[in-house]
Amino acid sequence: MGNIQLVKQALDSVLGKQIGSIPVIEQFFSRNYIQVVDGKEIDFDEFVAHMKVLKEATESIKITIKSIAEGDSCVHTQHFAKALKKDGSCSEYEVFACFTILDNKIVRCEELTRMIQGGKSDRDLGSRT
Repeated sequence: MGNIQLVKQALDSVLGKQIGSIPVIEQFFSRNYIQVVDGKEIDFDEFVAHMKVLKEATESIKITIKSIAEGDSCVHTQHFAKALKKDGSCSEYEVFACFTILDNKIVRCEELTRMIQGGKSDRDLGSRT
């Protein structure tokens, strides 16, 4: 599988119906994974905790990729994440991300996230642990 396909499948699978599933996360992400969201750094275990927070707060998350490009061992995306929350409200984010891939696993993600729609309490939903 190519790096672009890996990132697309990771976004769809990890944020899809099995959100929070450790086996699904481990299929795409290295145990040495580091994510930096808007300057906040989290490791693999904190990423798993983040996915569980998203599972508890949302009914579904839909990812729409606007653009995607591949560089040396990395994939850059501009995508939108629309979260339907359990309380019926909706939050939407624009995300610029750079995924670093090593041995067919995502080892790092650096991203900037901008909330387009949602309440003030959801500003940190993209990195909440």
